[in-house]
Amino acid sequence: MTEVVPIRIPKEVLEKIELLVRLGKYATKSEALRKIIIEHLEERKELFAYEGLLFQDEKISKVTESLDEKEFLDLCKTIFSGCKTSAELIEEQRGE
Repeated sequence: MTEVVPIRIPKEVLEKIELLVRLGKYATKSEALRKIIIEHLEERKELFAYEGLLFQDEKISKVTESLDEKEFLDLCKTIFSGCKTSAELIEEQRGE
């Protein structure tokens, strides 16, 4: 499924896109923009570093809900003072 997204871009950028279409690199401006955006997002996967955590979000919520206030605060202190992920710290806390 695709969505229509109206955007404003600088004239210089539009001229470059139109040139790519005229050169036959892309069939349309829409195709050019779509593929350029997709390529950029593939090249910049670090922008989505949180994506792996989305899978663990439900698990983290369940675990943190089961902690009392002191346990939760201790966990927060540990999370913000180290380099382990919250999922790793929770697993350690629970002995998993």
